[in-house]
Amino acid sequence: MHVYSLIPCLYDETGHHFIYHKTFSEALKRNNWKHIKYIPKECQIANLSKDWKRKLILHKGSKRKSLWNNFFKPFLNFFPFLKILWKIKRIRSEQEALFLEYFTLSHLLALFFAFYIVRPKCLLWLLYRTDLNQVILKGKAHKVLHKLIMKTIGEKNLIFFTDSELLRSEERRVGKECRSRWSPYH
Repeated sequence: MHVYSLIPCLYDETGHHFIYHKTFSEALKRNNWKHIKYIPKECQIANLSKDWKRKLILHKGSKRKSLWNNFFKPFLNFFPFLKILWKIKRIRSEQEALFLEYFTLSHLLALFFAFYIVRPKCLLWLLYRTDLNQVILKGKAHKVLHKLIMKTIGEKNLIFFTDSELLRSEERRVGKECRSRWSPYH
């Protein structure tokens, strides 16, 4: 099995994304899976092994709220996404997975169009590190794209993951509600 990670916002070793994918790669290797990581051409991390491919267009985010920086530039990843999906389709294996992590709505839209055109047989794993209710339009745009992607690749082929910290914060919030509701001092 091959797992192709798309990490369009990786710029340097700051934060946990680089370490996360190194660790993820080691876990996949133990299971005899091959892990290929696609990162931006502008990524500042040096001396990477051959399984780190510099093919994507960087989206670092911008304090300037321009349509170019926040929508069109990330959407340009449509072209590298298209090439990656064609590569997956040529392999003709049912054991391929595409893993998208650290992405924007524009990246997801570009990926949907690439999937719509190529239609490879593979899994799509989406890792969300934020609560969708806290993003633009309370996640409604993401949810529409999820449905479109499911119609394109099949419902069982789209798998969602979430950050454990997000889960812990949700568990803490629910726990507080339960404790306040059942507290003898309530």
